[in-house]
Amino acid sequence: MMQATALVLNMVLIFTFIIFYGTVAWGLIHYSKRQGYRVWAIGWLVYTVGALQGGFASSPSGLSPLDFIAINAMFIGITLILDGIRTTEITRKRLRFYIAGVTFFSCYLLLGLIVHLGFQYVFIPLGFYVAYVCILSARVVFRFDGMGNMSNLWLVLGFLIWAGSWFMVPFTIIDFGLFDPFVTLQALGVIITASAMLTMFTGTVTKDLENQYQISEVLSGLVEHDIRNYIQTARHALELTEIENPVENQWINIATAVLEDAGHFIDEMRDLSVSISKAETPSEMIQLLTIVEKATERVIKEYKLTPEQVQVQIPADTKIENSRLVHELLWNIFDNAFKHGSPSILVQAKAMNPNGVELTISDRGSGLSEKVKTFLNTPDSLSKPNRPLVGLGILLIRGIASLQGVSLHVSDNLEDMSVTGTTYHLKFNHVS
Repeated sequence: MMQATALVLNMVLIFTFIIFYGTVAWGLIHYSKRQGYRVWAIGWLVYTVGALQGGFASSPSGLSPLDFIAINAMFIGITLILDGIRTTEITRKRLRFYIAGVTFFSCYLLLGLIVHLGFQYVFIPLGFYVAYVCILSARVVFRFDGMGNMSNLWLVLGFLIWAGSWFMVPFTIIDFGLFDPFVTLQALGVIITASAMLTMFTGTVTKDLENQYQISEVLSGLVEHDIRNYIQTARHALELTEIENPVENQWINIATAVLEDAGHFIDEMRDLSVSISKAETPSEMIQLLTIVEKATERVIKEYKLTPEQVQVQIPADTKIENSRLVHELLWNIFDNAFKHGSPSILVQAKAMNPNGVELTISDRGSGLSEKVKTFLNTPDSLSKPNRPLVGLGILLIRGIASLQGVSLHVSDNLEDMSVTGTTYHLKFNHVS
């Protein structure tokens, strides 16, 4: 009776493992939408196939011909994880490393079979390589943004347990009884790593979907907001032609120029919607002063300002990542300031340590309400259902800042205990 019960329990454990392994394997492949993550997932699958084969084939009596599958699969799998961590493209040159590794371990294993070595002597070099990759991977994951997430913490723990298990292998030469704790510890590390990877991958997919929704909201808002400005400017210019002689009238020329700018704007938005939706876009550095001057020229033209009304104090060598959306972010801040009666604005920049720049934009308008300031100072405020009723310009300022990873904080300008305006603090982390 006890033997029958034990057999049933073993079968249950086997089926549970098969279901768990299949579910995790499918999930890793299905949710690894980014290139580096997909390589991680494939590497984990290849490694575990080799590890299972090696676990069943290893014994104190020595090596088995089946270990050719185990050692090579484990080497290929852990190298794929290394390439995924480093986001290294698997080129022909990189394939030579795979071929060289497989050749080395195959020859080394063949030598071990000939001289009847224990499996430890052959697998120790691989084990130290696996431990190195796992420690490096844990270090990389530890530096990920949002390290406070439990999935990232568990992933670091899984890699460290996985690495630590291999340091037990040399001691199995003295006492093969340590082989079972080694297998248990490695299985624990591999399972924790896979589960944490799956959680992180699904979280990444969710975040990417939220970003895509935010992109659509921001772009639609930009088109609605800015096209309206273009049309209103052109309409006002055409209305003024009724007062003056339309022949050689400057207002017709202005209306024509504005409509041409609107056409260029639509083309830029179309190109932007394509480029910003790509998983990876090339990073290009541009002078911050160039972006600010472009937004300045636009707001001066829009509100018929004098150059003195927009004071810019930015070092010429200050650079940030180039993005059409950064220009739109600055334009909406400028537009919001003058729309609400500010006679002038002051734009300043200063370097931040270790590698960033803070841009401040101060106006002398009527200030912002506490609800609007709270909305702007909360990075995830767009996703909250109880967000306050604010203008489209405010929504775009918050949305573009979140989308571009720009740290945004607004505060009041105070003089004699009275609010005289608002200061926008924008922190860009990637500069040269």
